[in-house]
Amino acid sequence: MKKLVCLVIIGLLLGLFAPMAYADDPPPQSVPNGPWVEDPQTVKLESFLTIDELGKKLQDIEARSKGRMKLEIAGDSNLGHPVYVAKFGEPDPNKVGILIQSSIHGDEQTHVITCVELAQTLATSGNKDVKDILDNLTVWIVPMMNPDGNMFEVDGKWWPQRLNNQTWDPAAFGLPADTLAPFYYGQRYGVYGYDMNRDFHPNLDFVLSPNVNHRPTATWRGSSRDAGFVVAPETRAVVALFKALRPKLFIDLHHQYPT
Repeated sequence: MKKLVCLVIIGLLLGLFAPMAYADDPPPQSVPNGPWVEDPQTVKLESFLTIDELGKKLQDIEARSKGRMKLEIAGDSNLGHPVYVAKFGEPDPNKVGILIQSSIHGDEQTHVITCVELAQTLATSGNKDVKDILDNLTVWIVPMMNPDGNMFEVDGKWWPQRLNNQTWDPAAFGLPADTLAPFYYGQRYGVYGYDMNRDFHPNLDFVLSPNVNHRPTATWRGSSRDAGFVVAPETRAVVALFKALRPKLFIDLHHQYPT
């Protein structure tokens, strides 16, 4: 019975993401007038949050939560931006753990707003369903996993990009200087970084080093079918959260966004 109750509550939790889609929305446009930006349309980012704005909003929600929510910094990005985590409860064997993250790709910003709205609902709502969620679940939310990608600029203009901002440095892992970068390493506008959606490894204790076989070589750099190398500090921050919570459900929010 308890398992059934938890499943129902998880369904209610996921239902809080409803602002992103409505049954009455018109169907997507068809080719050649598809749901993507076309000339002379422009991309406007005013409704999205910078990392500083996100921090202020989460701090405000924490202050109004009356102890429901605890805001922490799970780690820092490669450029030193905080990776925030909003915690509703601590690991508890009598509760179901749920870890939610969004914007692992810096140019997928919509669900940063979604996560803030979810945190606000859990922190301040008096709704009975919310009480049931907090009584039965431990929910941790990482609204912006990739702040460096979110805050990327081109010629002084805010222009979010998919990758984080990090140069491959074999020496940091004790590897020879000629060790090739992982396959998910690339660059945009001359700035290098990783597609962190490929950076995770099923072994939560994996550390890239000369002592492991799983590392980039001249004949093998991995592929999308293989495990990642856990080279980004942002990835390591989320892995640490996962190890601490051991969630039954991990939700990684994405959306399609042309840049």
